[in-house]
Amino acid sequence: MKRHICFGLLAAALLLVSCTDPIDSVLGIDIRVSNMTLTASTERPMTKTTVVSETLVYWEPGDAIAVFSNDTSAKFVADLTVPAATATFRGRLAGWKGNGTLWGVYPYSKEASFDGESITTVLPATQTARAESFGKDMNLAIARTDSDVLQFYNVGGGVCFSLTESGIKKVIFEGLNGEAIAGKVKVGFDDS
Repeated sequence: MKRHICFGLLAAALLLVSCTDPIDSVLGIDIRVSNMTLTASTERPMTKTTVVSETLVYWEPGDAIAVFSNDTSAKFVADLTVPAATATFRGRLAGWKGNGTLWGVYPYSKEASFDGESITTVLPATQTARAESFGKDMNLAIARTDSDVLQFYNVGGGVCFSLTESGIKKVIFEGLNGEAIAGKVKVGFDDS
């Protein structure tokens, strides 16, 4: 039995995400301030939360993002019943009046924080693999906007591999020179 498994990995060189090249951008989030509904869509495949047909990555039911503005934050949850390329997220960000900078991070974590210039969160070192996809909540991405659209950028990458033997209980990845591939990360954008 052949199974493909993907793990989200945090590359140490990607601790600072640049917005100058939108090749890694995939999630456009349109914000409707009146009821705080966020609509997430994609221009390109290969970035959300679950792999479909070995190349497309979709939002899935229960996915959540954290949205930050100044000193406030809120959890927004995908309103889906099946995986989809476009998702509506619902939540309420207290005090946000439709102007100012918004930041977002996927996946949602109550430990995620925002200091006005970057988001600090954790990519777990232990991940439970799923056949044909990433582990749940493992594809770390952030966004920042001064308008009503959040465009997410991947923070790291993934590793896909096939297993031909049954009974494998654990796979370990590590940097050859001790590089961090998981753990606490502080991520921001450069000036562009």
